[in-house]
Amino acid sequence: MTPEGLLNEVVVLPTSITRDGYERPIVLSHPELKRAFESYFEWLITRKINSYPHKHYRGLDPNSALLIADNLEPFTTQSRGKAISPYAMNKKLDSLIRNAGLWDNGVRRISLVRTCVIELYRNGACTTDIMIITGFSEESIKQILTMDYMQLSPIYDWFEQRAGRKQKRLESFKKRRRFML
Repeated sequence: MTPEGLLNEVVVLPTSITRDGYERPIVLSHPELKRAFESYFEWLITRKINSYPHKHYRGLDPNSALLIADNLEPFTTQSRGKAISPYAMNKKLDSLIRNAGLWDNGVRRISLVRTCVIELYRNGACTTDIMIITGFSEESIKQILTMDYMQLSPIYDWFEQRAGRKQKRLESFKKRRRFML
């Protein structure tokens, strides 16, 4: 956010909070995403969370944590060697997935990330851009893209058609048996 209170379309995450220690740009140009941030900022301001009385930055403290947990404190992190993991935020995302009823259908945090990588690639993003956005290595992105069944659609189609062929063959056998007696 600018000091005048306008949202930036590109936000650069500093190295201190990124997955692999490299700063990473985040694009916030989608209208729905902008509206979500606007309403979140309004919620913070009305509840006087991370705010101060003057009008710069809409009254929000630019040095405070942007995302806060249910207890109105910054999300806690967990040290994993040289890396820092957003442990509490991951647990919150898991609970949102469970509450939405998606957990029982096999949706997990990693499946959401994999879907993001696959959709970025399908929509024309190169692997370098995907590496910058997600923080994954080129090898990880290649492994995720290899698991994309849509790229392997001839194999997928063969298995799908095989089930249909099997059903047709069984129906054909039923018809033939009537005339074989």
